[in-house]
Amino acid sequence: MDEHMQEAIETVDNARQHKCELEEKRSLLKKAIEQVEHSAELSRREIARYFDELKANVIKACESKADKLMKEVNEIEHEALSPLIDCRTLVQEGIDEAETVVMAGDKLLHDDCCDSEVHQKEFTNFTDMASNIALDSVPEVPSLVEVVCISAILDETLPKMLVQTLKAEGSVSRRAPVQLSDLQARPGGILMSWQHMDDDNDSIDDDDDDDEEVNVLYKLQSCVGKPTTVFKNGRALKETSNFKDEYVGPLSKYLVRGITPNTMYTFRVCCCKCSLNNDAPKIWSPWSIYQQKLTTMPPHQWALTKESGEAYSLSNKQQTVSKSVKRELAIYTKPSENLLFFPVTFRIEAAGKTRGPSDCFAVCFKRDLDASNLHLKEGTFCFHSDGTVWVNGKASKTRFANFYRGMVMSFLIEDTNDNHGGFKKSSKTTNTTRYCVVLSLGDREAVFYWQPFKNMTPCPIQDLCLGLMFKSPGWKVTIL
Repeated sequence: MDEHMQEAIETVDNARQHKCELEEKRSLLKKAIEQVEHSAELSRREIARYFDELKANVIKACESKADKLMKEVNEIEHEALSPLIDCRTLVQEGIDEAETVVMAGDKLLHDDCCDSEVHQKEFTNFTDMASNIALDSVPEVPSLVEVVCISAILDETLPKMLVQTLKAEGSVSRRAPVQLSDLQARPGGILMSWQHMDDDNDSIDDDDDDDEEVNVLYKLQSCVGKPTTVFKNGRALKETSNFKDEYVGPLSKYLVRGITPNTMYTFRVCCCKCSLNNDAPKIWSPWSIYQQKLTTMPPHQWALTKESGEAYSLSNKQQTVSKSVKRELAIYTKPSENLLFFPVTFRIEAAGKTRGPSDCFAVCFKRDLDASNLHLKEGTFCFHSDGTVWVNGKASKTRFANFYRGMVMSFLIEDTNDNHGGFKKSSKTTNTTRYCVVLSLGDREAVFYWQPFKNMTPCPIQDLCLGLMFKSPGWKVTIL
């Protein structure tokens, strides 16, 4: 093959590789454009929906309040007018009677009747009529200061304040201030991490009041599968999903448990600032970009044998074990390829009446059901109920608290590589195989180096397991 042919082949290969890279970039750009257009359309609809609902609610509230005040005015008016109208009727009746007396008297006084007897009779009749009218009695009428004068008390600054509030309401974020940064598969779970983005417009760290103590909270949600968007005439209408809260708190890392293996999940996170001295409602930021993740690793479970089934019972998808009878028997986890390099966490849900002399959690390779004094056996790493740690049957100087209800402990087992100063996952074990075991309880943790096959025949790595043994009934432990 001549030089020109070789150069042509290399050029074609480079062009092909360059084309593949550009096609990947084009695909990424397509998704980026779709994200911008999709989020913009959803934001437009969300803005329209929000202000349409706000407008309708404000109008409804204004009409309702006006009707209520009008009704109150009508009730006060009716209550105040009723006695005044009755009094006016009584006064008018007195005026009419007095007018009758005046008219009759004037007529009698100006009558030129010559018959004195007739004239005397008319005077008698007039006197009798006047005596039946209380001309010396005037009804009591309240003064104007005693009479109701209805006024409407309205805050004239409210319309202006509402307008100013509406002008300040809402904003448009170019992107969410917090984003998911790392999603790591774990046995039966996914470890989520998130961080703030450097954006001056959306920074959650910009405090309005430097003197006010502010706490930042995060909300992590998940849903099974991918959320779907409803479209109409090519436009996004709404998003349908069944997101649920996984975590709400101040931490920026959380292990989502209860994940079904080989099932895709979608995650999102948001944040909010809240004053520690203020009970104002929380205003959450926009959601982060959705991210999908699955785990292929099943959760750790307890293995119930015929012998251990006489003393223990399982629940919660075989992740919770309960001691039912008084007998020294051990129970172990099912075989798993994921015990190395992934922390395994236990929680004591209930404590028995007593702590037995052999009660412990163990890391070992041999599943010995009748392992009394398991902590004294060669090739085991044990955390005893009295808080001591035993390595290959010998007690270390490190001591933790005694077992108690609610205690949470975590074991992280790593295969050390002394030649490279790091860690590796190896399928073979030898007499020199050494493990680093990190035991954590709350804020305390201790590191131990465990050489299980120093004085025993090496076992396959697949035999590695965790176990526990309790003598008294009542103990209950869950693998988290």
